[in-house]
Amino acid sequence: MHFFRRRSAASTLLSAVLSLALLSPGVAAQPKAPDADPPKAGKAKANDEAKADKAEKKAAGDKKAKNEKTDKKAKADKKANKKGKDKPEGDAAPETPAVLPLSESLTGEAKEAYDAGKLLYADGDFSGARLKFERAHELSSDPRLLWNMAAAEKQQRRYDRVLSLVERYLKEGGDKLTDTDRQEAKSLIEMVRALVSEVTVTVTEPGAEVTVDGEKVGESPLAAPLVLTQGERAFRVEKPGFVTFSETKNLQGGTKVTLDVALKQVIRQGKLRVVAGLRDSIYVDGKLVARGQWEGTLSSGTHTLTVSGKGKRTQRTDVVVEDEKTRTERVVLEVEPKAGPPERDTSSSGGTWMFIAGGAALAVGLGVTAYLLLKPEGETRETRAAGTLPPGSVSLHF
Repeated sequence: MHFFRRRSAASTLLSAVLSLALLSPGVAAQPKAPDADPPKAGKAKANDEAKADKAEKKAAGDKKAKNEKTDKKAKADKKANKKGKDKPEGDAAPETPAVLPLSESLTGEAKEAYDAGKLLYADGDFSGARLKFERAHELSSDPRLLWNMAAAEKQQRRYDRVLSLVERYLKEGGDKLTDTDRQEAKSLIEMVRALVSEVTVTVTEPGAEVTVDGEKVGESPLAAPLVLTQGERAFRVEKPGFVTFSETKNLQGGTKVTLDVALKQVIRQGKLRVVAGLRDSIYVDGKLVARGQWEGTLSSGTHTLTVSGKGKRTQRTDVVVEDEKTRTERVVLEVEPKAGPPERDTSSSGGTWMFIAGGAALAVGLGVTAYLLLKPEGETRETRAAGTLPPGSVSLHF
């Protein structure tokens, strides 16, 4: 029985083989028991003793012959069994154990998930159908659901997953698969192999995470080649402390590809460039490295830069060097102010200054007195120079 009908002969074999099958081998007919012998018609009791004796002897002979025949048959069966043969009695066909179809063998939540998967598949929601079939498989462990899951993956053109599921279907199917089921699965595997590529990924560093199209497929070293659907595939390999590797490859179905990945350690260093005065001294982490200008490679992180010069104020600062980058620092030092002459002590010179000032005043006073004593007798007020004081208006005391 098949859940999804096969297409016409003009359809591709791939689509025909991938039609979702509900594998339900028919229940073999049980052999019919032979009818019992019809009852014989009744006869009058024979009074002839001789006839009765003859019949008794004949019955005894028949019984003996039957026993001999039974013993002979038993010996023959025993001999056949030793040779590994199973000879059925009479003409009866051997019984074949019945295998119920999925729709009858599943129960409870598994049956509900299976029915929901069929509806989603018919509605074109192949991703949802895949999830429902997977859930039914988790609950029932019926390997035939792997075929249904493969059909949903085929509709999404994920042939690598189709191949994996059908291989599991063959391996786990056991007595639930007929010879026809197995032959169809083998034919499908041969066809799908032409739509996938085997990619062997080798990485120089162990423990690196390998992803394809954003999905993790394992860590290096990978145990086996990756089986991937043909087309463009984005590979990414990363490990802390190393530069991330990424590359896109266009895979051709039916081919084998090797991808060698050499991871490089992350460079944890950068450059520092210092421009200072012509004769200024440049120190990095307390060590003199140059005068005027300097450029060098340092480990990433924080470093102490010190610049000093004669007659200038020393400048000290912290600088951060980043991975594979160059940082430039321009330093202009301030001139140190010069020391002036010592200040005078005015406590001892104050008396001298006052003496000079007093002497000048005394000289002026003497001059005025001499003028008053020696002025001409004919001078009057009218002839007094303008701005002078009249006699007797100011008293001078010494």
